[in-house]
Amino acid sequence: MMVLDQCVPSTVEKAEARAAMELSNRWAIRSLAARGDSPQSIFAIVQGACYQKLRRESASFLTQHPFDGFALGGLAVGEPKQQRDDTVEFAAALLPEHLPRYLMGVGTPIDLLEAVHRGMDMFDCIIPTAHAEQGVAYTWKGKVVLRRGAYKESMEPIDAACKCIACTQYSRAYLYHLIKTQEPLGRTLIGAHNIQFYHDLMSTMRAHILADTFAAFYAATREKLAASDEEYPIQKPRIRQEPTKPMELGDYEVLVTEGISRIRHKSSGETMHPQITPEEEARELYVGQSQFTRRIQEQESLVLWDVGMGAGANVMAAVHAYEKAAAEGLAKARLHIVSFEHDLDSLRLANQHLDRFMYLRHGGPSSILKTGEWRSKKHNIEWKLLEGNFLELLEEAPAPDIIFYDPYSTKT
Repeated sequence: MMVLDQCVPSTVEKAEARAAMELSNRWAIRSLAARGDSPQSIFAIVQGACYQKLRRESASFLTQHPFDGFALGGLAVGEPKQQRDDTVEFAAALLPEHLPRYLMGVGTPIDLLEAVHRGMDMFDCIIPTAHAEQGVAYTWKGKVVLRRGAYKESMEPIDAACKCIACTQYSRAYLYHLIKTQEPLGRTLIGAHNIQFYHDLMSTMRAHILADTFAAFYAATREKLAASDEEYPIQKPRIRQEPTKPMELGDYEVLVTEGISRIRHKSSGETMHPQITPEEEARELYVGQSQFTRRIQEQESLVLWDVGMGAGANVMAAVHAYEKAAAEGLAKARLHIVSFEHDLDSLRLANQHLDRFMYLRHGGPSSILKTGEWRSKKHNIEWKLLEGNFLELLEEAPAPDIIFYDPYSTKT
């Protein structure tokens, strides 16, 4: 049983969020009293929008009472994905470890993975069947949009490894036909597949948690679950569209060629990481050539200077490499990163388009943009931004072991 609460949009002003939180807290105590002798579990709901102080107050008050579990409410109602992830991570740490934690109204498979990674246990959402009505199926390789013309003649199943009725008996072409002709059987079959996939995803995550291999599973799976087959033009679904985000900011713009997104400096015409994807170039040129992975296994500490942070591809390649090594039990060094940058618009622009710059789907970049620093709660990583002229700031940083220097434009 869930207590009665007032769920306001996560973007409301703090005063309105506080009023709703305090009302929800009062209702929670009245709900607990009204429970009587019912044997059902009763959960309290932590509110407070995206304000950490309010979340802390709500959790502190509710955890003093004998609830059987705790939920996080008021999320997935207007806030950006990264802000939701950050709020979940903060609020989950405030709840008792021995009681179940329930994230209300969330979400897609990548949302579930990210929330479990941050400490949540239970979820509810209409997405598996609601998105099925739009022809959207979820798989271990990401989202498959079956209303696309690309599947008009495809005889493959949604997922050859899936045992659901849709995958074992019907082709993508047939499901495409059902969705395009608005036959109810289409959403029924795709919905059955999505529900099966969600069960498989949750079972797999539970198994990895019990085997103490979840960190490695998370690192290997998150980019796949966040992927989409959306590479062909399609007819827009008959749903409310989110406003299109601008593709430029300051002196920078997003350049998309052959499905790969990069940041370009407009006044010079120079493009960051122009040859291959930003992630691949950063791994090969910087992480690989500096022998970064070997050195974090051998040294007690390692200082990395990231000179010319740009859109963050180089520094995030190092962060991801460290987290992967840590998940495998190989990271030894305490990593201290110092980024130097005089114009943050390139990172801000890329961070506004996380669907195009997947390597930024991480708590680090948003924290750097917000506060100028980030400290990992799971690994020995500290990251600090020194904003301004490099030659004027370098004395403020500890001496480096490795320097990533990316003067991407000879013209500037």
